[in-house]
Amino acid sequence: MSDSRLNPHPVLLYAVLDAAACDDAVLHAALDRTGVQEVPLSLLSCGSLSVLASPVPDPDALRHPDVDQVLAYKEVIEVGYEVCPLLPLRFGTRAESAEAARRLVRNQVEACQNQLVYLEGRVEMSLRLQGSPA
Repeated sequence: MSDSRLNPHPVLLYAVLDAAACDDAVLHAALDRTGVQEVPLSLLSCGSLSVLASPVPDPDALRHPDVDQVLAYKEVIEVGYEVCPLLPLRFGTRAESAEAARRLVRNQVEACQNQLVYLEGRVEMSLRLQGSPA
């Protein structure tokens, strides 16, 4: 997962994580896949944290995503959750370069670390209730 494949394209950001807290082999095996627009994922070191990213050959396509793009993004997040706590980022969050992505995370390190500690061991669940109006 080299970040050399991120250049010269803008970078789509999926999630922030503490890669040091994850089993390295399991993490890399789980993330050895493609993301949105079927491009390989990279794990960018941002000091004490990392950001999961992929190059975006066609950034304009993210403005009006199709179902396949959204599902690819969701799948990357779900696979990441299976191996370590992470902070998913909103679909379409991107930076102009790998270095800009690193700066973005470094500027929010403390907040991200606090959220990762809070989320450790937790899972997200949703419940949908449907009924008829009375």
